Amino acid sequence: EVWNLESRVYRQDGSIIWVSEKQRAVYDSETGDFLYFEGIVEDISARKHVEEKLQYQASHDGLTSLPNRDWFIYKLQELIDAQNIDAQNQVNNYAILFIDLDRFKGINDSLGHLVGDVLLKLVGQRLQTVVRSHDVVARFGGDEFAILLQDIQQQEITTVAERILTVLQQPFQLQGHLYS
Repeated sequence: EVWNLESRVYRQDGSIIWVSEKQRAVYDSETGDFLYFEGIVEDISARKHVEEKLQYQASHDGLTSLPNRDWFIYKLQELIDAQNIDAQNQVNNYAILFIDLDRFKGINDSLGHLVGDVLLKLVGQRLQTVVRSHDVVARFGGDEFAILLQDIQQQEITTVAERILTVLQQPFQLQGHLYS
């Protein structure tokens, strides 16, 4: 038998590396008795780092570092699937809030795309301050954001929406000027 195994290993200095282990059992050809294992251990930390980076880039917006549309839909599908499995026991309520920025095109056109990018980052940061740690704030693209509120009661949704309006109505400082 050949075993392939990838695992994290703690070095003596406390650092962590990833290794790939490939091994097989060696038996005596005449008696069939087990003799020993032989194999190869390879440091695959660099490959794992690249894989993690690619996974992050595939699931997050490059500008705001927020989850992207694909990751948001994936998380939503997880909730729907869990709801279907757990339908007979307990209902876990969730809500989706969709946000489209008014007058963003005007700022982008008059002040430039770099300033528009700064505004999108600031909006993303502000949105994250008004949701709980297990909720998801995602950038859908352009000037569109979505928020997935998990395990939330009906009356709490209005509270979160009001907090979002309050935080987004605060002026944004862009190129030394305040915009709201």
